[in-house]
Order: sequence, then structure tokens, then C-alpha cells
Amino acid sequence: NRTDSALGRISTADFSFTPGPTILAGSSQGGELTGSPDGRLFNYGSTSADVWLVSEYDKLSGKVLSEVRLPNIPDNSSSAIARFGGAFYLFNDDTVRRYDPAAPGVPVAAMWATFPERVVGAGVSTCAPP
Repeated sequence: NRTDSALGRISTADFSFTPGPTILAGSSQGGELTGSPDGRLFNYGSTSADVWLVSEYDKLSGKVLSEVRLPNIPDNSSSAIARFGGAFYLFNDDTVRRYDPAAPGVPVAAMWATFPERVVGAGVSTCAPP
């Protein structure tokens, strides 16, 4: 069953927590979050086996702004997302797929690399190129 989650803010002055808006999950069932240098918030999650989405959320209201379906990605036990140079790097178990929303004609979520370890989390510095 899909459950909604909430965002929040942590003060860097005193590390106090302030609850934020509920993230309305849209079509995906949970997922992993990543941001962009311009403050946008994205999710990588699945709707069911072999159907994955990259969604953008409004971080102030929690509403889904857009969703892109990425078919033919096998169901797995681990996933992660990172954004670098305008493209998304989507990790599923031992496979990385690159999805560039600005590259028309390029297959969505084309296989980019494989490696012998399972990825369970990814991150990008806030200083990474937009």
C-alpha cells in the first residue's frame, strides 16, 4: 500500500525541526528523492513491476508537478537517484541508467553502466553543475 510522506525543515542554527507539507505520492509507490542546484525536488519510484517514474514535486505544497514514465526497468530490491549536469542517474541494483530530459530522441533511461555492487543510495553535492 502506498503511503504519503512529509517534508520538513531543519534549522542550521539550532537543529530544530519544523514539519512541512505532505508529499502527495502521485503514481509512484515511495521512492528516492534528489534535488537540483536551483532548488527543485525530484523522486524516482515505481508504480509496479517494470514501470518506474521520475516525478517533480512542489516542495512548498507537496503536489506532483510532473511525472515521466520509464518503462522496461526491472523490479528490484534497491534503487537510488542522483542528478548531475541536468541528467538523472537512476540506480537499480547493479545497473545505472542515464535519463536526460533535455535530450530529444535519446531513449528514456538508456542503460549507462553496470557494476558488481548493489547501490542503495546516491547523492550529489549542491555544487554540482546544473
